[in-house]
Amino acid sequence: MVVSNTSISKYLRAVPEEPSEKILQAFSVALGIPMTKLRAAAGLPTGELEPFVLPESANRLNTRQRELVLHTIRVLLAED
Repeated sequence: MVVSNTSISKYLRAVPEEPSEKILQAFSVALGIPMTKLRAAAGLPTGELEPFVLPESANRLNTRQRELVLHTIRVLLAED
């Protein structure tokens, strides 16, 4: 995972900006801090430690239905 020097320096200088998920993941790996703690420190919803996995029966959804599920998830995430 690559993070630019500019992004890192912003956080070191405490420039207020909502960090992207990519930045938080890079910091999590580099610093060994769980994503939930980094999100909380950034004032973001913490989420869960484990990834969200649909039930096995979801494989019966067709392409349109899958897109609808993904769209719904994107809308819910945008509300946070």
